[in-house]
Amino acid sequence: MAGHSKSTERPVIDADIEEAILINLSLMPLNDATRSALLERTLAATRRKDSHSKDSHSFVTVLQKDGEWREIVSGVFQKRLLENEKMHATLYRMLPGSSFPAHEHPTDEECVCLEGEVDLGGIALRAGEFHLAPQGVRHGQIRTEEGCLLYVRCAAS
Repeated sequence: MAGHSKSTERPVIDADIEEAILINLSLMPLNDATRSALLERTLAATRRKDSHSKDSHSFVTVLQKDGEWREIVSGVFQKRLLENEKMHATLYRMLPGSSFPAHEHPTDEECVCLEGEVDLGGIALRAGEFHLAPQGVRHGQIRTEEGCLLYVRCAAS
């Protein structure tokens, strides 16, 4: 038909149907070329299905047991949750009496205090409270007397 293009991509088949086909193929005598072609088509469909499941609409879940806490300065620990071309999401655990040096922000940075209390360069933030540090703005020293857990998210720079 004029104005319609014919798609060359084959749809991904249901796993149950794929399994039944593969089981029955093992019973059919096939020459090497046919067997290779069928195997390649099956693998290609699986790759398409896998790449689709990893697209930008997939969920990312980091469980409490996942990831690694690294000490970045004395008493301040970092656990990276997500780093991609768009954003970074990180947890910071600050032990009682710890501090983090003053710094500038290359991008907007969002912070939610999940536990405890923290002083963000003169701004007190308690559990459940939100803070936005705009791009280019300098934070004073960040410190905590009682300890805290922070969730920080920013755009990738």
